[in-house]
Amino acid sequence: MHSDLSPQQVSHPYPPGGLSRYHPGRFADSLLRERYTSIAPADWGAPFGAIDRHTLASFAESWDRLVDDRWMGDGGRYRRRRFAAFAVADGAITRKQHRPHFQKRAHNRLNGGISRWFSPVERMIGEHVVTSTLLRIGEELANALIGWAGCAWHAELHRFRIDASDQIGKPSPEGLHQDGVTAVLMILIDRRNVRGGVTMLVEDGRLVAQFELASPLQAIVLDDIRLRHTVTPVIACNMGVPARRDALVITFRPERNTKSFPLKETSNG
Repeated sequence: MHSDLSPQQVSHPYPPGGLSRYHPGRFADSLLRERYTSIAPADWGAPFGAIDRHTLASFAESWDRLVDDRWMGDGGRYRRRRFAAFAVADGAITRKQHRPHFQKRAHNRLNGGISRWFSPVERMIGEHVVTSTLLRIGEELANALIGWAGCAWHAELHRFRIDASDQIGKPSPEGLHQDGVTAVLMILIDRRNVRGGVTMLVEDGRLVAQFELASPLQAIVLDDIRLRHTVTPVIACNMGVPARRDALVITFRPERNTKSFPLKETSNG
C-alpha cells in the first residue's frame, strides 16, 4: 500500500510558550478587525527566515508533479492538484489516512455533493518543513478567530496548478463561495505568463477587499464564516508560451468525528 495513504506523525508539538513566534501579532489583529489579513513575502519573518532557498525551491518544484483534476463539473482540463488532510493541535501535526474531499452543494455549486478522490500529496511534501510551518501559522490564526480558546483542528491541504497555456484557467470555477470552514489560508507559489487571478472578498454582498497575489509566498488569510471569496480567471499574456498559476490553499475547521472511507490505491485526479 502506498505509504502516503497511512496516518503519519509529521512533527512534534510546539515547545511551551513557543506559539507566539509563528506569526507577528498584527496579522491576528487585522484578521479579527477586518476578517481577513494579507501577508507579503517579506512579512513572514522568522518562520521562513530559517528555511534556505534550496528547501523552498524543492517545495515549489513539486507543483510540477500535480495530477489532472478529473472531477470538474464543467468538463474543464485546466486544473491539476493533490490533496491531504491533517490533524493539528497545539503545534502537533499528524497526517490523516487518505480520504476524499467532500463539500456540500451549498458551498460548491459546481463540484459539491460528491466525494472526490484526489491524488495524495507526496509523503516528502506532507513532511516538508514549509508544509509544517504553514500548518502551524494557520493553526494560530484559526485559534485567533475563535478567541484563542484552544482547539484541535482538521486541516486540509489543497495544491493547485491552473493551466492557461491554451485556454482560460479558472482558479474558482464554482464562483463566489465559502468553503464551510473556520479559516482559509491562500498562498501563491508561482505564476508564469498569466494575467488575472484577482482574489475578491465579499461580506453581505459588499466587496470588502481584492488582491492580486503576484509574488511567491504572498498570502491571504480569511474568516470563512463571515466572508465569501472567489478568484478571477487567468489568461496567458503571450500565446504559445506555458502559462500557469500555482497556489496552495489550507483550510481549518474544528476537529470532529468523520465518516470512515475505504482506502484507494488510485484516484481520478
